[in-house]
Amino acid sequence: SIFTADYAQTPITVQSKLVVSPAAANAMEPRTQLKTLIDSATTSLAVEAQSLSDETLVDAIIAAHQAKVDVKVVIDLDTSKTPAQTKTITKLKDSGVPLRALHNPDIHAKAIVADGARTFVGSQNLTATALDQNREVGVLTNAASESAKVQQVIEGDFAKGEVP
Repeated sequence: SIFTADYAQTPITVQSKLVVSPAAANAMEPRTQLKTLIDSATTSLAVEAQSLSDETLVDAIIAAHQAKVDVKVVIDLDTSKTPAQTKTITKLKDSGVPLRALHNPDIHAKAIVADGARTFVGSQNLTATALDQNREVGVLTNAASESAKVQQVIEGDFAKGEVP
């Protein structure tokens, strides 16, 4: 129904565990959904994104780290040179957030795992453009077995990454 509405250029509202961008397409604004997931972390937070520059989400990651949540962030090395990414990298590093950049494999993932039990996987980069302007779709799940798989990949990429 999302793609049918796009094709017809008509608005649609989705109420589910889907994270749909832009905000007008979703009953709950996508940035709020992702921030809520980040804010829910009490023990661990694993984030992997090709691009990460949305200020609300970056601030939520920093707040989790300051709350003593075990935070790990992985970004793509190739996109780490853009002005928005450079600003984000500086902000995360200045806040002491553990951050790694990876070139091989090329990071195209967009994933967040909170406490190894709640996960987002989708097409949304964690940027204002992806959340506010692009048609993007992701899914939230509470399936711990699937969350563990995603977290394992993020932690493996973190271990292979370099400090940007």
